[in-house]
Amino acid sequence: MNTRALKERLYEAIDRSAEAVERYVRDIQKHPELGFAEYRTAEKMAQFFREIGLEPQTGLAVTGMAADLDSGKSGPTIAFMGELDAIVCRQAPYADPETGAAHQCGHHVQQGVLLAAAAGFTSSGVLQELCGRIRFLGAPAEEMGSSAVCQPLREQGKIQYICGKQELIRQGVLDDVDISMMMHCWSHHPGPLILRGVRNLGAVTLLLNFYGKQAHAAAEPFNGINALNAAIAGINAVNAMRESFDESESPRVNYIITHGGEMVNCIPDFVQVKVNIRANTLAGMERLTRRVVNAFRLGAECIGARMECQAEPGIMPLVTDDTLYNLYTENAKEFVPPEEYQIVPTMPSSSDLGDVSQLMPVLYPMCGGIEGTGHGSDFQMVDFQNAVVLPAKLLGAVIIDLLAEDGKLAKEVVEQYKPGMTKEQYLHYWEKQGQD
Repeated sequence: MNTRALKERLYEAIDRSAEAVERYVRDIQKHPELGFAEYRTAEKMAQFFREIGLEPQTGLAVTGMAADLDSGKSGPTIAFMGELDAIVCRQAPYADPETGAAHQCGHHVQQGVLLAAAAGFTSSGVLQELCGRIRFLGAPAEEMGSSAVCQPLREQGKIQYICGKQELIRQGVLDDVDISMMMHCWSHHPGPLILRGVRNLGAVTLLLNFYGKQAHAAAEPFNGINALNAAIAGINAVNAMRESFDESESPRVNYIITHGGEMVNCIPDFVQVKVNIRANTLAGMERLTRRVVNAFRLGAECIGARMECQAEPGIMPLVTDDTLYNLYTENAKEFVPPEEYQIVPTMPSSSDLGDVSQLMPVLYPMCGGIEGTGHGSDFQMVDFQNAVVLPAKLLGAVIIDLLAEDGKLAKEVVEQYKPGMTKEQYLHYWEKQGQD
């Protein structure tokens, strides 16, 4: 089997699809939606799949979908993912005026890569020369669904988690998948880029409620217990600890005050703080979480307030696969000069692909074609070829390598991979954390 010829067929088919894919990407950019509420986006993606001859299974994790392309021969299953949701960035050019949603993280670009590859494989017919199958997967809520969206869905029993891939795992959508892959944009890099983040940060979210006692802020503050001061004392305690954080674990602690009181002339008796804690290992994340919770609890106690902590199931640290990345870089040599190859030992960000990486090998390269700040209002795709067409071709080429020769390479990757946990252990871990 001549894999070189198969790759050329795939590349040509991806090029033929480029105009339609770019129209899709531009449309999605102008109609951003937040996690677990990507209804229009899901409809557009499903329509695109049908137009290229695939029949998507919709409604997975509320708005997600999967469309399988089968070679007709037994072999490994590879999931090719793209994310559906946007972030909140109200200053962005195409921000939704009501929700503030905007594609300032590049998920509209990811969708383009997913659909360009899907169109390339369906129209070229190269999978019929290989084995196994490809599951093209639109995943919701990578940026975590908002409480206003998630809470009703939880009450209705439609979701348990706040990230889409976690729900896809729970619902069994990845049970028969052997390898997963997707790409992400890299900020401030308009040219071609081959970047590997070896690992990234896991994250856990805490909702901290501080309870005090209301009193007149001017006449009788001494008869109140200031819940806002309790929260601020906790924040200051965390800030005082930062120099003692273990930098080898890439620790990050961020917070927002979601409720700071009702009236300025009343001592606040209830304040809520949302905290995001990150580290590059599960053990590091757990250690840091314990320290942060203790700091906030002591902050409350020194004011005489009471604190309650509710932990949300978070995101697992991600570890990418060496063999998959080597295949990706080998295929990139004809497209990208060597000076544009980069390796980052720990990416200072999180992705729910980390949860998937605990169960199976994953490929997650960073790509160029982007100007501006990640999650900033100036983030924009400036080169469609570098942002969409190139990664679609390279990820597609890796799939050809993996599924050639009866899936020999794919089977080797799976056999060499050491999972961090089983699916059952994974679900139990988040269930236990939610109870702690």
